[in-house]
Amino acid sequence: MLVEIDVFFQQVIVWGPKCNQCELKRMYDDALTRVTHIEELAEVFCDLYHFEIVPYSADLRVDFVIDTDINQIYSPR
Repeated sequence: MLVEIDVFFQQVIVWGPKCNQCELKRMYDDALTRVTHIEELAEVFCDLYHFEIVPYSADLRVDFVIDTDINQIYSPR
């Protein structure tokens, strides 16, 4: 499963185990409580839930987007 984490002016794509939107929201909320700076979110998220950061490409089709600016998770399709 591919997830884009949109943090301010930075987008990070992570790959990991498949989960639904509710599970992803719980995972995101948990990771968010463990960071001191929002820029650390992708690394903390990956460490906690066995995801890996992959090279960013706008051509990749992600399953979900975590938009930290508006605190929302959505499917881009």
